[in-house]
Amino acid sequence: MKRLIFLLFLLSVSIVFGQNRVSKVTYQCTTHLYNGNVLAGKTVLYFSDTTSLYMHKDYPKYDSYGGESITGNAHIISFAKGDIEGLPVYFDLKKRMLIYKTEYISNPIVPFFILEEPLPAINWQIHKERKLIAGLQAVFATGEFGNRMYEVWFCPDIPVSFGPYKLWGLPGLILDAKSLDGKVAFQFVSWDEATDDAILIAPPKLGKKVTQEQLRKYIIKKLLRVESRGNGNGDTNVDPPADYTIEKRKFTYISEYNRLRGARW
Repeated sequence: MKRLIFLLFLLSVSIVFGQNRVSKVTYQCTTHLYNGNVLAGKTVLYFSDTTSLYMHKDYPKYDSYGGESITGNAHIISFAKGDIEGLPVYFDLKKRMLIYKTEYISNPIVPFFILEEPLPAINWQIHKERKLIAGLQAVFATGEFGNRMYEVWFCPDIPVSFGPYKLWGLPGLILDAKSLDGKVAFQFVSWDEATDDAILIAPPKLGKKVTQEQLRKYIIKKLLRVESRGNGNGDTNVDPPADYTIEKRKFTYISEYNRLRGARW
């Protein structure tokens, strides 16, 4: 009887993916990062057979201003840039690329930047451990992504290579994931094999699409503009903190530029 139920389950999964219907996974994201808890909270992953869309449901949808403070001669008003799209990450397995929106250097004037990257190469090690997560058989694996080591549990019975954020590449849906440094975790909440949510799996649209080189030039131009004013604030001449976001040491444009500039001098 158990074998019959299992075979029926696999058949239902195959029918769902064969019809290109959209499935939905909900995660609880926990972060301990320099930019605070803006990426923490409820997140969802929508997927078909070859595409997926990961979204931060609890990310602020609209711009907001917080308290005021004075640092030296500077009068600072805290600001959080909202995104009605929820900082999406879009995967396309056929094209072997992902498109995502970043909150890095966002401010009231500059729109979110939308970047395209090749799918990250994650060298997963699959281990012998097994356990049930909400009744789903899960397999243990480890791998490095974004300069962090991750422990994950994936479900071979849901035969897609997707997972939360940019984690992917295993022979089954990633249900749980956590970084060994304790900075990032994604905990499985629920799975709906055929969601009724009105969702289109497509790249983000609300933002400025740029290449990595265009973003680098923008940041360096901003650096040089600050330096020309002679503010003497060292914080403008360095990269964001290593734990600024989920990918450790993600944006190193300034240090790379300063290193090259120093070499030329």
